[in-house]
Amino acid sequence: MNTNRKLLTADERQARDTERRSQLDVALMEGVQAILDSDSFKAVLAANAKFHSYSVNNAMLIWLQNPAAERVAGFHTWRKLGRSVKKGAKGIMIYAPRVATNVDAATGSEETHVYFGIEHVFDISQTEGDDIPTLDCPVLTEERGHDVYDRLVTYATRDGLTVSSDVAHELSEAMGYYSAVSKRIWVRPTAKAQMLKTLIHEIAHHLTEGKHTREAHETIAEGVAFQVCACLGIDSGERSFPYIAGWSASEGGTALIKQVLGHIQAITKQVMAIVEPADEANEGAPEPPPPAVAAAKRRRSTTVIAA
Repeated sequence: MNTNRKLLTADERQARDTERRSQLDVALMEGVQAILDSDSFKAVLAANAKFHSYSVNNAMLIWLQNPAAERVAGFHTWRKLGRSVKKGAKGIMIYAPRVATNVDAATGSEETHVYFGIEHVFDISQTEGDDIPTLDCPVLTEERGHDVYDRLVTYATRDGLTVSSDVAHELSEAMGYYSAVSKRIWVRPTAKAQMLKTLIHEIAHHLTEGKHTREAHETIAEGVAFQVCACLGIDSGERSFPYIAGWSASEGGTALIKQVLGHIQAITKQVMAIVEPADEANEGAPEPPPPAVAAAKRRRSTTVIAA
């Protein structure tokens, strides 16, 4: 601890932290709104609207036939998206509902019933043509936050969780995951700043398990990750804002953030108590406002990348 800095009273420390959280609330709202307002994000939503959600059974069928499949759609859907199925591509069979109508010859009344037939879908790797707009969430590349990461691992372990970065548990392209059933957090091995942000996100899931919708859970977890990282001097906005925009868009965007902001603040405070020891938290003048506060207004154009 820097002994040349004046210790804050409890009231001064509370006022400092309240101001800091207020700045971060503004940064979060402005950053996500900038993404939501961008033309490129609207293109992402328009493309996503053309993809169907598949049942658990169909998802299993897709995986069994093509474990590497990332994004599937029918022949005509791909055509609408400006892509065509490659010649000779083998379709993935799924069940699709069919509607049949029978007419009673005697009365003329109609009876409709639903049955399931076979349809074929194709993974994006089996198609060619226009790029599908997607949201770019760049990975943090700084090598910092090692001590804080270790503190959070110690906390998680004491709370009955197992934290690992074992490559054997890798899940698709995810940076990490939390399993309430197995009490496990997995974090993809990469730059330490990214691993720290991911661990904060997954711990936030642990602290709010089962209390909200999936969209709200993801918004809260990433909001907490953004705010804690900013308090530590790590600007994760370039990754956090698009991530939150993607999850919150279907439930009102920033309206959802406003709805869960109290939860974000409460969990942020809880995590900060773990990562920032009392003597460090009591140091005098706080650091300058997080870079994300100013940077939020610069993120008016969202980068899109090919799927």
